Amino acid sequence: MAVTSDFLISWLDLPVDRADLTEALAGLRRGPDGSPVMDPVANWLIDTADPDRDQSEVAGTELPDPTDALSAAARLIGRVQLLDHANQAENHQRLEKGSLPRPSFKILSEASDLVSLARDHVDTLGPDLSHALEAASAAAQAAHTLEPVSTASRKMLREAVDAMSADRPAPRRWLVWSFEALARRTVTAGRPDIWQEEVGYLISRCTAGGGGCPPDLAQAVAAFASMVVASDPRWERAERTSDQAEMLLDLASVPTEGADGERLRLALAYFRNPDLQTDPEAGPWIDNVDRKVLDLVGRLDENGVNSTIADCGNMILSVGLPPERVIRSLQEWGAAAQRRDMLDLSVASSIDDVIRKLHEVAGDTEDTADTADTAEIQDPGETGDAEDGQNTEVTPDAARTPWTPDLADSPHRPSEPVLPGKPQGVPTGLYSDDFNVRAQALADARGGWAFNGVLSSDDREFQAAVTACAEMYERGVHDDTEVVREQSVIYARRIISGFHRRGDTQECDRWCRKVIDETAHLSTPRCVRARFLALWDLAMTSDNEQERARALSDVGSALNNNYSDYAACYGAMLTRQRAAEMPPGPERVVEKVRALDQMVFAEPLDEWEETDWRGLILANAPEIINDARQVGDAAAMVHCASVFLDWLEEPVRGGNLHVLNYQVRRQLQVIPADPAQTGARVVERRDALVARATAVLDAAEPLPRAFAGAADRFAGEADRWRADHSHNLSAARTAVTEATRILPDLEGEQDTEFDSGGFLAEEVRNLMNDIMETDDATALVMATIIYLESGVYRYDDIGWSMVGGLVNAGADPAAFITCRDRDLVLELYSLLEPLVDEGRDGASIPGFRRMSKAASRRAKGMFRRR
Repeated sequence: MAVTSDFLISWLDLPVDRADLTEALAGLRRGPDGSPVMDPVANWLIDTADPDRDQSEVAGTELPDPTDALSAAARLIGRVQLLDHANQAENHQRLEKGSLPRPSFKILSEASDLVSLARDHVDTLGPDLSHALEAASAAAQAAHTLEPVSTASRKMLREAVDAMSADRPAPRRWLVWSFEALARRTVTAGRPDIWQEEVGYLISRCTAGGGGCPPDLAQAVAAFASMVVASDPRWERAERTSDQAEMLLDLASVPTEGADGERLRLALAYFRNPDLQTDPEAGPWIDNVDRKVLDLVGRLDENGVNSTIADCGNMILSVGLPPERVIRSLQEWGAAAQRRDMLDLSVASSIDDVIRKLHEVAGDTEDTADTADTAEIQDPGETGDAEDGQNTEVTPDAARTPWTPDLADSPHRPSEPVLPGKPQGVPTGLYSDDFNVRAQALADARGGWAFNGVLSSDDREFQAAVTACAEMYERGVHDDTEVVREQSVIYARRIISGFHRRGDTQECDRWCRKVIDETAHLSTPRCVRARFLALWDLAMTSDNEQERARALSDVGSALNNNYSDYAACYGAMLTRQRAAEMPPGPERVVEKVRALDQMVFAEPLDEWEETDWRGLILANAPEIINDARQVGDAAAMVHCASVFLDWLEEPVRGGNLHVLNYQVRRQLQVIPADPAQTGARVVERRDALVARATAVLDAAEPLPRAFAGAADRFAGEADRWRADHSHNLSAARTAVTEATRILPDLEGEQDTEFDSGGFLAEEVRNLMNDIMETDDATALVMATIIYLESGVYRYDDIGWSMVGGLVNAGADPAAFITCRDRDLVLELYSLLEPLVDEGRDGASIPGFRRMSKAASRRAKGMFRRR
């Protein structure tokens, strides 16, 4: 039998599961009539997919030259398969030598030839095979592209997914390559959101695309999801990823045994998630374990139930929980399984043995973790093991990442130096001859004494910790193996953070330059990230203008085609900074809107949650609305108003209510209602947003509404003064007094100190700044009294600096004391007097005292009339 279209389609549609694959290959070797396949190209192609064949031997097979498009296609897809085998073997060797995996660019070339062949010979190949070959090419390219999370790569992955339908099988084994590459890269790039989008697209094809997802492909994708779940810096998103994977298992009707095994692996990955273990908002870790285990025990079959209790029970025994807490969990899990009549006798017996041993040590001083050496829950072992039918080809191989840090076991005290003269706090494993030991030593030191000591306020501890972290970075970054270098750069970042907290910009910049120079030739993800962050810091803090410009230029270059989480965050900051430097006009509004959208996109990607993205979004949106109004961009106004409303927290705080009413809603209401002038869609959105804003204001709590009303009145009085400088600010004074009287009663310290109070302080300060530009001494004195009398400076992020500036102005005979209203001047100095600080205001104090004394004497001629 010669190679036919049906034969190639059947080869491309080979299953993922190894047991099913072996059976399918045997069927291909028999041919449609049951006789053995004799064609050498067909047999060779079958051998390329056979896991039991020596692929190096298959690769050496000599084949006749292709005689038609079918034999040419067979040779191309066979070569892609063999190149993938070779790439896996090469990557295994790389991992054994401490290097990271690399894609195969040869596969990209062959895949490109394959799609060209499919498009040029549709008549010979037939539409079905041509379609399948294009899908196979797309899957291979998505798997071996340099950046699997790029837009182009994701487009190719979706093309391969789109090929799945009831009558057009997709190259699912090659799709597995694509999803594995995507999972690994989303982990290193910090982009679980991309994984969720692509799995969501796969699910949409299962439900609305007219075809289904093969069960073995769904199980493979769920296995890769475990990697994403375990590493996600946001536990809420990790849980959504896990739920999404379970949904895929259900939609694809994965057999119970395989599906239950993946559900358990997803749960264990979720329990290992660092954010789940450390974020107070997630609640106690063991409570989350209980919730998840009881859910699984309530819906898995008998084998799955007992494997869940065994694996999760052994896990909680190993983490050092109090014995009584472990006992409670084991009893609840066992009781839940027993209620379903699914508790295996061996598991029940193991639970009883473990509980008895835990009771024995409950009153002792020994750590519960030691009990795990003698207390273990025995699993009947009927699910979860590769030997019991699970597909080892698609299950993430833990041995590929032996350097993954286990933060639960991190040291919290300095370790003894391994060699004389080595810094205390450096793990002894760093000096091992085994790169795995060196990498693991650096990983384990994260969260340890030196790592945390860099942030200490104690000078001696700080210096000792910096010395230890510097040793770990220096030895690591110059190591011959990539995995060690990847683990080392965080210590340089930690040192930079430590000096930054202490305000030592000189040392910060020195370490930034050091990291930039020493990682310039490195291309692995963490080293590239460390260099980028060092460039950013240098661009922000360097005293050398040319150095700042060079660093900022390099930052911009590093952001090109960079899909990592940090690129999204710093790209938003860079766009915002550049927009602020642009001259007013329509182009500036466009750039500010782009920055706002980038901030919205960046918020869930901020791994360390270092930036208050919500605060930035809520602060920038009203500003852009105002700028857009001035240039007549109604579309930008409604877009930013929608963003502002989307990001309001519940319950809405007083300061945000004020901004919503006085700025956002008022600005929207000035948009012309004529569809011919503004556009029907914009007018429709404007009306909807005004109604939405009104509903939010009406539903607000009484105190925040009262605060917002007082702030509205102040803002109105301030705007009246801006329009007419003769306007009296007494009503503004009353409004601020009323607003600050409400502040202490608003719910939440955060609201008082940083939101509502901060809004009000900034608006009063802005009025003072506007008055200073007019040289109106009376208005300036009144505004300053408002700022001080109300105590709103206490809520201002630069409040005490402002007070120092006011004391300095009070020492100037050409400032406050020139006001013609003597009573106001006396009141101002009486408010400032208690706030004078010798450490801050030392040089200004003598002059301030003289002016204060002169004001109190009201000496004749002292006040010039204006």
